[in-house]
Amino acid sequence: MANFEKQATFAAVDVSHMYRLRPEYVTRALREVFAMVDKGLLKPVYPVTTYPISRIEETFRLIAARKHVGKLVLVADEQTVVQAPRPKAPPLRLHREGTYVIGGGLGDLGKRMGRFLVEHGAGHIVALSRRNADSQLRASLEESISKLGGTLHIVKCDIGDEESTRAAAKEIAALPPVRGVIQSALVLCDHPLDYMELEDWHTAVNPKVWGTRNMHKAFVSPETTDFFIMLSSVASLIGSPSQSNYAAGNAFQDAFARVHTQGTRGITQYTTINVGAVEGSEQIARALDQNSEIARIIGAVSFHELLVTLEYAMGPQARFDEAMQCIMPFDRDTMEDAIGQTALSSHLFDHVPSKRGQEETTSNSAVDSKKPSATQAVERAESVEEAEDIVKQALLEKFAAFIGDDVPADQPIMSLGLDSLVSIELKNWIKHIFQTPLQTTELIGAQSIIALAKLIVSRMDLKCKVKIKADDGEKQEGAHESQTEPSPENMDAATANSHDHDGNTKARHGWDCCRLNEELPDQPLPDLDDALDFWLEANRHLYSPQQLESVQQDIWAMRAPGSPARQVLQELFKTHEHDKNNGWYNDVITDARWLSKRSPIAPYASIMGAHRDSKRPQSQAERAAIISSSALSFKRAMKAGTIEPLRIAGKPECTWRWDWLFNSVRVPHVGCDKMMRYDSDDQSARDHIAVLKRGHVFKVMLQDRDQGKDVPFEELKATFEAIVAQVEENGVWRGILTTDERDSWALVSKP
Repeated sequence: MANFEKQATFAAVDVSHMYRLRPEYVTRALREVFAMVDKGLLKPVYPVTTYPISRIEETFRLIAARKHVGKLVLVADEQTVVQAPRPKAPPLRLHREGTYVIGGGLGDLGKRMGRFLVEHGAGHIVALSRRNADSQLRASLEESISKLGGTLHIVKCDIGDEESTRAAAKEIAALPPVRGVIQSALVLCDHPLDYMELEDWHTAVNPKVWGTRNMHKAFVSPETTDFFIMLSSVASLIGSPSQSNYAAGNAFQDAFARVHTQGTRGITQYTTINVGAVEGSEQIARALDQNSEIARIIGAVSFHELLVTLEYAMGPQARFDEAMQCIMPFDRDTMEDAIGQTALSSHLFDHVPSKRGQEETTSNSAVDSKKPSATQAVERAESVEEAEDIVKQALLEKFAAFIGDDVPADQPIMSLGLDSLVSIELKNWIKHIFQTPLQTTELIGAQSIIALAKLIVSRMDLKCKVKIKADDGEKQEGAHESQTEPSPENMDAATANSHDHDGNTKARHGWDCCRLNEELPDQPLPDLDDALDFWLEANRHLYSPQQLESVQQDIWAMRAPGSPARQVLQELFKTHEHDKNNGWYNDVITDARWLSKRSPIAPYASIMGAHRDSKRPQSQAERAAIISSSALSFKRAMKAGTIEPLRIAGKPECTWRWDWLFNSVRVPHVGCDKMMRYDSDDQSARDHIAVLKRGHVFKVMLQDRDQGKDVPFEELKATFEAIVAQVEENGVWRGILTTDERDSWALVSKP
């Protein structure tokens, strides 16, 4: 690049475009250039290395690594073979004068597929559903389909019942011929086979088996129906300990497609799509609420992936490929984590890739198989000095790969001229390899590679550091024992802080909410760079390119050393440096997440909870009585300390927020609300609940006012039945949830 020192300017010119605009000028210039070549004034660059164009990726990687000399030329001749993308399939066009039937058409997937069909030209969509659609839902769905140019027909039908399915077929007989059928109905009822009732078996099997047979018999005509598609599941291939009924139903659909493809004449294409758990779908959300194993075991696919597969199954390519079964991708790693290493031990699944396996293969091909990775080597280090040397060597190799030249270990990082993108990539690499948080400014501002290695090791949790601490602790303990005699008071205190009379370990820090933790857990403090990276990644899609550029400039200003953002954060850390466990930051998070939001509760926040349906039908009053009794039992067990907290990563969670579950209220205040608790020490106080019903509030006692005994379940149920009967279901009712903004509410309600 020495020519830049001669005040030379390099410019990219589109010669072909210039020739179209000024052909005489380009012709004259080319004559002058070739004349200079003939005179020997211009000489070709030497050496010239040729590569076939099939190695274009390798060639550009060589240029990026700055390992080439002269010029690299890509050659394309008749013998060159390159990877070609599959030709784009022609757009799917369905019949405007045709009818398309969807089993389970009012489900989350069914509604999306209905819109998908109309977007590709379908004229009439028939949505079959066991339940009636209320007028509001019906109007909304019909309007959305109508805007796309189609007509929606919602038909109540239990496809598992032959008579109901035949009646639905008669109801749509006046519509154009049925051109396509999608069977997407499913019901999950997960239980281990040993404990599965016959009714549970039929609950999951019937929609798949009888629903498929009935829909095929009622709606498919070999002369006019183009496709019959069934949404099966990869559960039929993989299986699950608690989903034998669901797997059997899907296996029937897979066999149904194969049999009818091989033995039926006509134009109908039969296909099953073995779907995984569809991310974001209502069905999967309900399955997770019911502790179903489907999402945990088979992994997930997106709505887009499902619709693309559906488009393929409807199109001519599937018919050309004779595709009777489309198996959507599922995740080997997720399944092995859930079930074990034998999850996919059958050779049938040898082709299913493993991301972990690919990473290990890539790692092993890049380095000598006998040489451990930097991560493994630093974990095995016997001393801090050895760990620092390993990290230093890894840093030198990584920096050299980015810069293209050897890097001195004692040179300041700032002098290496790293740009912002490289700095961020190096920071992320360090975090990934050494599991160490590092700010970009710490990376750029390091005095040398040696200093950076020391900083990284100082933040790592290594065996050699633990050993040093243990050795130091033994020395200090021995010195203490040799110098002082323990007093009886000290011995009593030590005993009280270690074990109770049952031998159970007790908290040594005095915080009851974390009593199961021997040491009070620390609240991790935020790293400004990581927080900004996370925020930008989560919000970048909300901005236009121009807005995003402005936002990124603001973020870089916040990242700068000594920026106001860093000063504020450091001032906070300094103010609370006496709080060794960083409990103050928990207060900041709690206020920001719950109490500082100024938007009204209604309609911007949900204060409602829902419970999945019981296997035994229950009335509204009966369900309310069950929930009320259960809540009272939970409150007593919580106060008695008999409820174990959830364990996150093997550690019991803090139960501080449990104290605010009962007898508490969020009181509006300007700027930030406050939580107030109204516990009573009065022995005569009785537990009660507030019941909201269509603009009315009722106080329901859970204990007898005189003797304090719990209200019997039947009496509590009768109270709720009386409330339901008393409140009119029709007409306009008053809302009791304010839509006032929190600050305004605080000022209005201030006494």
